Amino acid sequence: IGKIVSLRPGNYFVFFPSFDFLEKVSAELEVPGFEIILQKRNMEKSEVEGIIQHLRDQVRPTIVMAVQGGVFSEGVDYPGDSIIGAIIVGPALPAFNFEREQIREYYDKKFGTGFDYAYTFPAMARTIQSAGRVIRSATDRGLIVLMDKRFLEDKFIGTMPKDWVEGDPQELASQRILDDLQTFWGDDGTP
Repeated sequence: IGKIVSLRPGNYFVFFPSFDFLEKVSAELEVPGFEIILQKRNMEKSEVEGIIQHLRDQVRPTIVMAVQGGVFSEGVDYPGDSIIGAIIVGPALPAFNFEREQIREYYDKKFGTGFDYAYTFPAMARTIQSAGRVIRSATDRGLIVLMDKRFLEDKFIGTMPKDWVEGDPQELASQRILDDLQTFWGDDGTP
């Protein structure tokens, strides 16, 4: 995460599947030159609005560590360069519980694809919503990193927007991510 964002200063989101995962990573993450802000459980509306305004003001390069499906990943626009990248750390699979298993069983019987309906589709909906915070207009350009091998599995690839994968899904997997991102941003650090 630190190496990726250091290639171009700006505001980034790092979206996690859970608060527990977010908290473990945040305890280890230090990125010189960046302010790191954590989404907290049960944030007050004024706290959320303060973070959004901080991103819009672009005072200092900032990493907001948040959860997929949370207050920062859905229903909020970050115009222009308010956000220049989103790193999505794994699909946010719904929690295993009785209701979720009832859904899985129903769709297993009906279509033979219960896991997809109960877990994969909701996880990818959260992933797509999180990624959508970066690109909000035809002129926006930014970085979206899907950080997990599972995103290359057929069941996840099949739920991605068509313009995410133009050919072979393996095109999504960078073998030299820092070099590829440097090329994406350009030699002078601008998109």
